[in-house]
This record gives sequence, structure tokens and C-alpha cells, in this order.
Amino acid sequence: MHPMNPDTARPGRYGRTPRPGTPWGLASCLLLMLIGSATAGMASAQELSHTLTPLSPPVEAPDFRLEDLDETPHSLSDYRGKVVVVNFWAVWCPPCRREMPSLERLNQRFKGRPFAILAINEGEDADRIEPFLWELDPSPTFTVLLDRDSALPAQWGVRGLPTSYVIDGQGRVVYRAVGGREFDHPQIIAIIEGLLAKQTPH
Repeated sequence: MHPMNPDTARPGRYGRTPRPGTPWGLASCLLLMLIGSATAGMASAQELSHTLTPLSPPVEAPDFRLEDLDETPHSLSDYRGKVVVVNFWAVWCPPCRREMPSLERLNQRFKGRPFAILAINEGEDADRIEPFLWELDPSPTFTVLLDRDSALPAQWGVRGLPTSYVIDGQGRVVYRAVGGREFDHPQIIAIIEGLLAKQTPH
């Protein structure tokens, strides 16, 4: 998970910079490069989680009204009666990028059923978002919304990205996930199936 401010997700600056040309400076730079490479490798190899945290009792999901990439407005209340995954993300956030394809696979799995994914981008514009989405395989077909002034995280209690919520058909938050997830993992699929079963009239 990365803090909401992208600047805090970048490496900090060292208060003292070694002078180039000295053995100590060269060795230190090489050491920092090796440490950075190893850390990046470990982060890229880290597996996404597949657990969701249940909220007991469930809480009413705050409503919102945001535009998608085609400037069409969407409200969460428009999706009442459906199971909804609300995902807060940004292009600059590495785990957000890694989990995005699994969100689309989940979306395809439940296509045609009372299910939706609303991916809320924080503070970025379409010119930055669309090229990233086009590069993904599979490319997302779910709804991407723009929270241009990043007003929603405070209302939803989001402290870092990615953060996701599962909303039941009654508009209540029933599960939360802080950090990247493999959304088409059998464990998560089973949770969604259980919530959908409750939506089916007997």
C-alpha cells in the first residue's frame, strides 16, 4: 500500500551527497544502487494478497457522483441492488497497477450478473490514465471514475492506495481491502458469489 501523497511514495533524499571521484563516494553510490535494485526486485516479486476484511457490522457506503473518462456522471446509488467493488487507485501507485488486470478478470467472470466495479482514480486526468489502461492485458472494460480533487478518500477513510471496498446490494460496505489484491482468486470469487446469492430472489 502507498500513502495518498505520491511524493511520500518516492525514495527520500539523503542529507549528504558523496563527492564523485572519491573511492568512498563511488563505493557508497554502488552500494545504494545495489540495495535499490534488490528492493525493487523484492517488491516486484511480492505476491498480491487475496484476503478481504469483513466489516461487522456493515456500514452505509458514502454516496458520490463522479464522471467517467467520457464525462458521463455516475453515482454509487445508481448501483443499488448490485454487488459493487469500489477501488481507489492511481497510475503512480505500483500495487494499483499490478492488481488492475485481476479486477478486469473478475469483471469478466461476473459479466451479465448484478455486479459492477467502480475504479476511482485519485487526482489524475484522462491524458495520464488512458495510455496506462490501453497497455493493460486484459484492458479494463469496467467503469473508471475521476476524483479530480481527491475529495473522496477522507469520506471513505482511505489512507493509502490501493484501497478497495465491497458493497452489498443494500448499499453497505461489507468487506475492505487495504493494499493490492489478486481479485480473481478463488477466495474472493467465493465471497462475491455469496453476496450475489443473497441478491437472487427465492
